[in-house]
Amino acid sequence: MLHHPPDRPHLRVVATPPGSRGRPHLAPCAAGCVRPAHHRPGCADPCCDGCLPRPAGHGVLCDGCHARLALALRRLPAVVRDHADRPDEPQALRVYDAVATWVRDALELYPVPTERPARLDAAVHAPAHGPVTRRHRPLGLGDAAGLGDAVRALCGWLDRHLPWVEAQPWAARLAAELGDLAAP
Repeated sequence: MLHHPPDRPHLRVVATPPGSRGRPHLAPCAAGCVRPAHHRPGCADPCCDGCLPRPAGHGVLCDGCHARLALALRRLPAVVRDHADRPDEPQALRVYDAVATWVRDALELYPVPTERPARLDAAVHAPAHGPVTRRHRPLGLGDAAGLGDAVRALCGWLDRHLPWVEAQPWAARLAAELGDLAAP
């Protein structure tokens, strides 16, 4: 039996597992998240801190991964603003490069034509380590404010399409990467 959750249309529809008495079953989080101190039936490992998967309540992501991604999309423009004025700090360019790459990839897969975020096509490749020089600056973004505005526009595009983004098989990698970049 297939279920369509009426109050959460972005949930994946999955078959009701045998023996579940008709209750819908949500697939596990694609990031492999587990519930602490909750165990699968038959878990006998005394060192197990929890092995029961968290349900994917937001596309392929659990509530925790969804919250991490949503917070990252709100925080990344501030991370860029805080780091963009330091000429020896490549973090702002790394953030722009990562977010722009994800948005470009998502646009290739998006099922219907949609707007392209402003300043998506600036060329930038931040060095993995070491100082940022003029050759690393994104073309057409100008100063720190321009870089911050570009990241804000890109994060806004991802946020506006979040239910679709979270339903993609790569959503767990996106949440992990952007969450790490937004971490204090």
